[in-house]
Amino acid sequence: MAEKSFGVKDLNIVQSSGAASGDPTIESNGDLNLKAGQVAIQTNTTITGVITATSFSGDGTGLTGVTASGTGIIIKDGGSTVGTAGTIDFGANLSVSAISGAAVTVTGAAGGTDGIQVQDEGTGLGTATTLNFVGDGVVASGGAATKTITIAGASTPQNLTLATLDVSGITTSGSFVTDLITANGTGRGFCTRYYITANGASSFSFAGPGQRNSVGNPTLYLMRGFSYMFENSTGGSHPFRIQFTGTTTGVGTYVSGSQTGIQIFTIPHDAPANYEYQCTVSGHESMKGSFIIPS
Repeated sequence: MAEKSFGVKDLNIVQSSGAASGDPTIESNGDLNLKAGQVAIQTNTTITGVITATSFSGDGTGLTGVTASGTGIIIKDGGSTVGTAGTIDFGANLSVSAISGAAVTVTGAAGGTDGIQVQDEGTGLGTATTLNFVGDGVVASGGAATKTITIAGASTPQNLTLATLDVSGITTSGSFVTDLITANGTGRGFCTRYYITANGASSFSFAGPGQRNSVGNPTLYLMRGFSYMFENSTGGSHPFRIQFTGTTTGVGTYVSGSQTGIQIFTIPHDAPANYEYQCTVSGHESMKGSFIIPS
């Protein structure tokens, strides 16, 4: 059929009385082009496909559910972009003003529950909106959002009694007193400490009072009634045994601790004139020396 052109002043599509029920339909085997200065639709229009245009006009206030990629409101946190959203829901403790000139004002409200996380040496105690510092030597100063808490040096108690006190550094005092006394004679006072190293498998060296670690297998002089600490830094490489002279029998009652770690040797008042120390590893018999007990 040849192409025909015709003019229409008014096109009114109605449902015929004999047709099946349903909305009137205009069908085309190809594209349907409407060429006019303006196409006016005076009722609601439903589009099931995609509307494409070189531009759209209007303020879009009647549109809903429209949030295309790259459109909407850009959300930032401290200047860093979080994403784009069509709707922003401000949670509790925020006051949002009415729209004015396409802008709103968001104000933080009082009475928030976030507060400050309070911990005691890493253990959470809860959340607080107010911290009250009390006690002598505690001073809070500052203004606005910054506060400074100053804690003065604590006073030293005149007497301090503890069941156990572990000190990793140096303890300094005018005097020390001990009450570690036992009925079997193994009680000890404060110890003189020697730090033991090894020179290969040939000798032990000691560092401590009156002894530099430059001498191999030195002779040490120990006093009756005094306690001595021997810390073996070689561990299991050179177990350090305190023994009776001329034997491989260890001194039992007055020695406590580990031959591969720390041993405490308390010299009894009826001690013999000397003892020995020796490495217990086979082939290391030359790692041997003497303890002299003066009269």
